[in-house]
Amino acid sequence: MVRQTAKVIILEILGGLILLSMIFVGYVAFRLASGPVELGFAKADIERTLQDSREGRKVTLERITLEWLADENRAVIIASDLRFFDDAGHLAAEAGRAEILADIGHLFSGKIRPIGFTLEEGWLHIDQTEDGFLIAGDPISIQDADPEIGALSAHDILETANQSLIDVLTLLRTDTERLPLETVVFRDLDIVFRSAAQTERARLVDAKGDFTHGRDGISLTVSGQSAGRAGAPGQFAGRLSVPDDYSSIEAELAFEEWSLQSLANWFEEGAGRISGLPSDLTLAFRVNGETGLEEVRYSAVSGKGAVQLGAQPLSIEQVAVEGRYLPQTDL
Repeated sequence: MVRQTAKVIILEILGGLILLSMIFVGYVAFRLASGPVELGFAKADIERTLQDSREGRKVTLERITLEWLADENRAVIIASDLRFFDDAGHLAAEAGRAEILADIGHLFSGKIRPIGFTLEEGWLHIDQTEDGFLIAGDPISIQDADPEIGALSAHDILETANQSLIDVLTLLRTDTERLPLETVVFRDLDIVFRSAAQTERARLVDAKGDFTHGRDGISLTVSGQSAGRAGAPGQFAGRLSVPDDYSSIEAELAFEEWSLQSLANWFEEGAGRISGLPSDLTLAFRVNGETGLEEVRYSAVSGKGAVQLGAQPLSIEQVAVEGRYLPQTDL
């Protein structure tokens, strides 16, 4: 009799919890049908989480709401006017709208812990510094980050890139381990690249990308249309992957509508030797965390132009080139 009573009590408790859950879901559905639901209690939690991930650098947002997306048949948490500041308090990045992916476990405790964002309608700065870069106000230290490209040979640039890529891999290993966000997706952003004097060098407009990190390592994709600098490529796309042990990097960069004349003028050996040759270029490489560059693959399909060979220019209607370079064995 006692056992039967205990079973009845447990069933009544479970029934009550299910009923309360149904009432709560129905209430939320009713509120969402009437428009966005304010989640003001979560504003401080989200700002604090983001600031902690940026070593205390300021993050603000205007409002937090729970909204129903009828076309996708799902509810989402939306942050409006998300802003990131640098150490000096200057605005370094902004998103007009941010969809938040939250940790379900924390939701039941009345808090929202963001583990992912989809950022839309904004911009961010990537600034050069003496020892690296500032990305949306966050410092990234890389050795030899500001070489004078025009004064370097191709071999010098390869050596600088080799050390810098090893530094990037070390940086990814240390920084992403303490990053609370598992995914960051962005749409319709302008990415502005600036010199140490904060003058604009290049701009990627209508950029979109996807960053994830977790048990399988790191994955990053970025694409957009370049603007703001003469001789820049028309379109850019890139991808990067790092395994879970952070032992290597594999990456690919693709450029469309880029004149080889503009590219050659960056290098000491190539300046003035090429004219025209609008091209689609692809560069892929693999980096080992201990030894540096292991492989570089490249391809180019170019249109009409000319190449200076000795005293005579060689006219070209179309050319396709591809190759592979192994730094450890090729001299």
